[in-house]
Amino acid sequence: MTAKNLLQGTAIGTLVMFFWGATEWFNPLLHLPYKTASNPDIVNKALNDNMPESGMYIWPNGNETKTADGNAKDIVYFIAKNDASFYNPSKFMPVELVTQVAIWFIVTYLLLLTSFQKHWQRVRFTLIIGLLVGLTFFLPLWNWWGFSAEYVIIRWANMMLGWFLAALAVSYFLRNKIKPIKS
Repeated sequence: MTAKNLLQGTAIGTLVMFFWGATEWFNPLLHLPYKTASNPDIVNKALNDNMPESGMYIWPNGNETKTADGNAKDIVYFIAKNDASFYNPSKFMPVELVTQVAIWFIVTYLLLLTSFQKHWQRVRFTLIIGLLVGLTFFLPLWNWWGFSAEYVIIRWANMMLGWFLAALAVSYFLRNKIKPIKS
C-alpha cells in the first residue's frame, strides 16, 4: 500500500459519490416520499408563530402527552426548522466533500489492506461496507423516528447505487495495486 494509491483511490470514490449526490436534486423518484400540507400558508404561519427559532421540534414531547381535554395525543410531529438562508449549497458542498473524502479514505484504506485480487471481490467488499452504513443510518430513521418505509427504501437504494458506481471505479483503479498475501 502506498500513500499515492490511497489518495488516488480516495479521490476517485469521493468524486463519484459527490457527483452522484448532486444528481439527487434532479431525480424525481427521490422526492416521492415527501408530502406537502393541504393549506401550506396556514401551516407555515402556525409553525412560525409557535416555533420562533431554528432547531429540531418534537411535539408532543415528554411533557405534552395529553390534549387540553385530557385525551392522549395520537400524532407525533418531527419538524426541522431553519431559516431560508440555511439552505445555501455553497455552505453544504464543502461539508459534503469533506464527508465523502473521509468515507472513501477509509474504504480505500480497507480495500488496500485486503488481498482481493478479483475486481468483483473488491466491489462486493465495498458494497458490504455500504450496506453497513445504510443499516446504521436508515433503519433507525424508520424504527425510532417514524420515517416512512418508502423514504428509507428509496434513499437507501439510491445510496447503494452510488456506492456501487464508486466501488466499480475504485476497484478498477486498484486492480494492479493490491498485492496477494504470501503465506
